[in-house]
Amino acid sequence: MDRGGSFFVPKHELVHTREDMPVFVGNHKNGSIMEFSEHWHRSVEVTYNWLGEIEFYINGEYQKLHEEELIVINSGQIHRIVPLVCESAAPKAVRATTVLLPYEFFKNAYPALDATYFVLRDIKERDELIETVKALGAIFGSDIQGYDYMRVQALAWQMMYFLCTFFAEKRSEYVSWQEEKNLGNIYQILTWLRENYYMQLTEQQIAAHFHFSREHFSRLIKRYTGVSFKTYLTKLRLAAAYKKLMTTEDSVLQIALDCGFGDSRAFIRAFTAVYMQTPGEYRKAERERLHKKSQN
Repeated sequence: MDRGGSFFVPKHELVHTREDMPVFVGNHKNGSIMEFSEHWHRSVEVTYNWLGEIEFYINGEYQKLHEEELIVINSGQIHRIVPLVCESAAPKAVRATTVLLPYEFFKNAYPALDATYFVLRDIKERDELIETVKALGAIFGSDIQGYDYMRVQALAWQMMYFLCTFFAEKRSEYVSWQEEKNLGNIYQILTWLRENYYMQLTEQQIAAHFHFSREHFSRLIKRYTGVSFKTYLTKLRLAAAYKKLMTTEDSVLQIALDCGFGDSRAFIRAFTAVYMQTPGEYRKAERERLHKKSQN
């Protein structure tokens, strides 16, 4: 795992699939599943947890996915994923399979997708949906060849069939008009912050930019990211600073200023609180580690 991974900005994620595949399938095995920061996409995401526990934060709401459970993340939902240790297995032994049904592919098959909200219910078709996800995971867990391509196509359509036939609800019954409005606002805010994190602006100024009171702006950020504006902005700046620290020869001071920290002391303080080392110490240790690895 990229040790800076948990500090990536909540962002809109474009889902790309192989040209010969209608869906994206990801298998996370033997501790390889990493923490994903807040992001959203128009695709429908389905995850089956084989082993361990995974925390999901969806539109600011907490859910824990236990072993042998399934979760659906609807189109446009802001979500964050945190793998947990399985008590009955080795540390970090988390295994899961995620299937992403791309928006255009799903929408072409099911034109009512934008007005639909998928809600899993405890019925026998849920078990069949689980078996479909597991089958896709098995195919993508080995070399794909021969008729596997046709099998993937069939399983993708089968997934959509189960979702649309047994688990589709009217979106308006689960997502209020106010919630839709809030989501539209938060998408704009998070995108703007991702592009302008380095600027020296106060929470009041940014709130005014979006025509909100500071109090409402603060509540909106907290509701959908789970942290305060100040903490969120610091995470954003740390993500950019970490990348510069690892990929450039820029001084700690230059990185601090480029990434929006007032001075090097503020950057060192924030960095050390997360990585338990100063930026200089961390950079040196990582380069030594990579050098030793290259020698083996």
